[in-house]
Amino acid sequence: MSIPRYYVKEENIKANYVNITDGDAKHLIRVIRCRKGDIFKIFNDSGKEYSVRATDINQNRVTGEILSITYPDVETFLPVCLCQALTKGQKMDIIVQKGTELGVKEIQPLITSRSIKTVHKQKLERWRKISIAALQQSGRLKPVDIREPVTFEQSLGNIKKEDLGLIFYPGQNSLKKILQNTTKNRKIFIFIGPEGDFSEKEIEIAKSSGLYPVSLGPRILRTETAGIVALSIILYELENQEAGKID
Repeated sequence: MSIPRYYVKEENIKANYVNITDGDAKHLIRVIRCRKGDIFKIFNDSGKEYSVRATDINQNRVTGEILSITYPDVETFLPVCLCQALTKGQKMDIIVQKGTELGVKEIQPLITSRSIKTVHKQKLERWRKISIAALQQSGRLKPVDIREPVTFEQSLGNIKKEDLGLIFYPGQNSLKKILQNTTKNRKIFIFIGPEGDFSEKEIEIAKSSGLYPVSLGPRILRTETAGIVALSIILYELENQEAGKID
């Protein structure tokens, strides 16, 4: 069984001890069946991972002694922002979870002409919790920046001249060819449409703003699939290019 990991805010670490509270404490106590002397791991925004021994356990809190600190090299060097049109039902839950696992740095929910138009703050909090859980599971360290929804047009204003903007739309340019010409550490914005995709007008606005329309192949993917596939391809291609594994 793998060692459980938990995200802990810096203020919960005092000297050589840490307090695990709320849902994570319940998980340690009731699911993992943590006992005094058991080892678990914690991490926070600093990029550190701590190995911890449980020293005190009560109903709502686990206190542990920090045994060691490491700096795992798990985060991608690629700054990737997934600009995902808002979806119906719980599809965004899957997108946030899998995007976090894959290594995305930011997720920008979009309001487009064919997407839903409003999101309650409870939804945003839910997505952030899902993302933290995915961090814990995947071995990542740094939380994903899940932003407040903005309109499609507003999101284009966040892209700088030196960034690479990709908008996914059937029948467009080859993604691989575009990636062959990009450079290390160039921020990448991935735009994924809603059910029904982007409108022709939105595609034209994107082109005029300097985005590249690209395709994921001849088959039409669901919105909750497209972003995951795009992220997987981009991270694989560019990380391996940097490692010198791809000619």
